[in-house]
Amino acid sequence: MSGITFNPWGDGGKGGGGGGADTAKLVDTLYWNPDLKTDANGVVTFEVPATEYLTTWRIQAYASTTDTKVGQGSQDFTVN
Repeated sequence: MSGITFNPWGDGGKGGGGGGADTAKLVDTLYWNPDLKTDANGVVTFEVPATEYLTTWRIQAYASTTDTKVGQGSQDFTVN
């Protein structure tokens, strides 16, 4: 999305800010892989290159079968 500015520390009162982490290193999308495939049991395993910052991420998964069945799910995890 171009043209959108996001300030994670807020500036509604024009005095907020600071924060602890170097926000130049933070990303909105940690991992993207549109081609994961499940095993015979319907399970997929993958590794995510997580940052070193203490933070919580949300995995959002969308899946479809060749016969047009679809599903989705989400799970939070914390890097520490």
